Amino acid sequence: MTADNKGDSDSETAPRVNPLQLLNVINGETPVQKSLMHVHAVVNGVQVKALVDSGATHNFVATREATKLGLKLKEDTSRIKVVNNKAQKIQKVAKKVPMQIGDWKGTCSLLCVPLDDFDLIIGVDFLLRAKVALIPHFGGLVVLEEKQPCFVKALKTKDGGKGQPEMLLAIQLKKGLKKG
Repeated sequence: MTADNKGDSDSETAPRVNPLQLLNVINGETPVQKSLMHVHAVVNGVQVKALVDSGATHNFVATREATKLGLKLKEDTSRIKVVNNKAQKIQKVAKKVPMQIGDWKGTCSLLCVPLDDFDLIIGVDFLLRAKVALIPHFGGLVVLEEKQPCFVKALKTKDGGKGQPEMLLAIQLKKGLKKG
């Protein structure tokens, strides 16, 4: 709420928190995670564990998970290239999918691809859209979008991050050429 100089309040303006002040409320020591960063995401109304990957150009969903999430998939001519492998056609794409991570709500596109180890990979496409800063030493990420700033705590791994770091090969998207 804001107040004008007459003492009246404006109930239409939502309260805001400076993202740096948000970080100041995080107290205590956070054990360093030596593994990949996962967060809870709500996609199309369904909660799913998502890998946050700053090396992935786009957001990816496993083929098996796309069905569970009830995504409306459309054909696409794009191709993906995984490090040390040939470029292959993506299966389909879901556009303007409702997504929530922490307090941030918005829409994102998800490329449907065969994934073995992960159901959902959140890449640079989301990181830029929500103005995200990864802060692994605080054990999470900060959404810096002006209207919905928040801190999202990463999920703890089974071994508490004490074992070997998990590995992920980088994925790159190549746009296909449209014929005709």
